[in-house]
Amino acid sequence: MCYSHHNWEVRLIPEREALFLILVTASLCDITWYRVPNSLIVPAVLFSLFRRISLQGFGGILPWFLGMLVPFILCFIFYRYRMIGASDSKMYSVVGSFVGLRLLFSIMAVSLVLGAAMAIGKMILRNNFRSRFRHLFNYVSCCMQGKCRTKYYDRDQEGDDGIIPFVVAISLAALFCAF
Repeated sequence: MCYSHHNWEVRLIPEREALFLILVTASLCDITWYRVPNSLIVPAVLFSLFRRISLQGFGGILPWFLGMLVPFILCFIFYRYRMIGASDSKMYSVVGSFVGLRLLFSIMAVSLVLGAAMAIGKMILRNNFRSRFRHLFNYVSCCMQGKCRTKYYDRDQEGDDGIIPFVVAISLAALFCAF
């Protein structure tokens, strides 16, 4: 799509290519820093809104909004207990704003499987499989008894043993499901 005004042209980047660039950049940030900066998230969300309105008119705002809000609500509990990071829930919202809810749920399911595979691979490489599962079992047991008042994971105390760059799993799932 191309718009002309006087002697210059503005070309709109196709949605898939934009999403691909956002996913690659976010994954590289998560691999490097275990976080994705808001300076990437905010423009991505605004771009998806602009694209949605330019392609569907103002009727596209509701699906865009739901694609952003639903994953945020679903991920809030997991984020609150530090089972996922803020970047992970924000990336689900970014992806949802581009692809909509139906495809987002598929992406979420696939990303959970990919994330589990990444976590198991990291545990095997670090040879901490038993201690990580013991930590998970103790945490779940504590929560089921209603005694759980702590976060699942505290990076300051435990280092990066229990962290995976989950945005990579979200990105791979989005590429697998949407492309």
